[in-house]
Amino acid sequence: MKTSHIILFSVIIVCFIATIGCIESPEYSEGSSNTVTLSETIEILEHDFEYGEFGNLCVVGKAKNTGSKSLAYAEVRAKFYNDGGDLLCTSLDNINDLGSGETWNFEIIYFELNTEEVASYKIAAGTSF
Repeated sequence: MKTSHIILFSVIIVCFIATIGCIESPEYSEGSSNTVTLSETIEILEHDFEYGEFGNLCVVGKAKNTGSKSLAYAEVRAKFYNDGGDLLCTSLDNINDLGSGETWNFEIIYFELNTEEVASYKIAAGTSF
C-alpha cells in the first residue's frame, strides 16, 4: 500500500471516530408515562403497546417538534424487555422534514417473533442517529 493511501486511510478513521463522539445518545424513559420530553425539540406526547394489522407488536404514539426550526431528521426509539428485565430488541421509527410545531404519528415495530415475551419497553426521541 502506498504511503499516501495509508495517510488518507488514517485521516478517514480519525474523522470517523471524532464524528461518533459528537452523536447525541438518546436517554430512554420508561414506557408507562404518556408525555416525555427527551430531546430539546422532540416531545413524545403519547405512546402505548398495540398489535398491528398482521399481529405484530408495535409501540405507537404521537411526537411533536417543539423547536422553532424544521428538523431535517427526527426519530423515536424503543427498547423491548422481558419480565426479567432482559433486553430483547431495539427498534425505531423516523421522519424527515418535521416542521416546527408539527406532530407525527409514529409506529415502532417489534421485529422479533417472540411477542409474548415482551413485558415492557423504554422509549426515547432524538434528532440525530
